[in-house]
Amino acid sequence: MDRFRTPLYGIAEAADYLSVPASTFTNWAYGYDRPTRGGRRLKATPVVTADRPSHQKAPAVPFIGLAEGFALAAFRKSGVPLQRIRPAIGVLQQELGVEHALASRRLFTDGAEVLYDYAEHAGDTPRAPRPVSSWWSAMASASSPKSSSNTSVW
Repeated sequence: MDRFRTPLYGIAEAADYLSVPASTFTNWAYGYDRPTRGGRRLKATPVVTADRPSHQKAPAVPFIGLAEGFALAAFRKSGVPLQRIRPAIGVLQQELGVEHALASRRLFTDGAEVLYDYAEHAGDTPRAPRPVSSWWSAMASASSPKSSSNTSVW
């Protein structure tokens, strides 16, 4: 079984594990293309790994997609807007040299520095490095076991 490609979870199941709405996870998994009131299109690319299943309840999300969703949910719960996360994912993939940056151990170890550098270059640094530390805190708290189980997506 290939943890990067073998679908194991349905969209709703993955969303439930992450405590996010299924519609939110659907947008993360497939992106979206919507019309705006002004007649323009609002488009976003997928940010977690998933396949389009043959029917609605079929597995669509491999383990790596669930791990990416776990990191993304932690960032969102810490208050980081998705408009900041989406471009940072590409920078992380390029800078860390990994395809699945959100599920990478390197995000946990090197990600805060890369994200802060990205924010500086984008002209988006705060007066104090709170957003990066918020991301870091979110990752640290999200990766700590919630029960006596030693399971972790990392």
